[in-house]
Amino acid sequence: MKSKQVYFVLTIVSGVLLATALACGSTAAQTSPPTAAQTEAAPSGGSPLDTLDPCSVVTQDDATALFGAPSIAGLPSKGDTTAFCVYATADNTNHFSLNLTYVATGALKDEDYKALASLSQNVPGLGEGAFFDPSIGALTVAKGPWIMRVSGFVQGALTTLDKLTPVAQTALGRLP
Repeated sequence: MKSKQVYFVLTIVSGVLLATALACGSTAAQTSPPTAAQTEAAPSGGSPLDTLDPCSVVTQDDATALFGAPSIAGLPSKGDTTAFCVYATADNTNHFSLNLTYVATGALKDEDYKALASLSQNVPGLGEGAFFDPSIGALTVAKGPWIMRVSGFVQGALTTLDKLTPVAQTALGRLP
């Protein structure tokens, strides 16, 4: 049981580090004045994350379906350009995390996204670009200004691409 808890912590830490790395690569781009399209997406001129609940992009019901067991409520966290939501089963044996990064100039232009994508398995048919890293069970998708990463540990193993793809498709439909 302790090794699963350690893995869960490592999964969350790796998600935070990835999102931070992606966000740091786009800091300069986010300080430029917003275009009309960016202003429509974020009426206040800020990030859409100002008003987006990350646990509404992937819900507790979505996590329960992925786990095949009841999920506890999501634990959200937000920053200026990143947001997270983490789910687990009550017995802490299944875990799922959603990491969102907002890149005002477009996710595909983000240098860190491009570098990470070049190292992983390409996944066609999701967003404008997607890749899967089986070593950590993480699916990363670029769509418009969003970089979305979903990952998990379910039924004693890293979550596979075939399990993460439907969750990612649903989540993409919920992004602003």
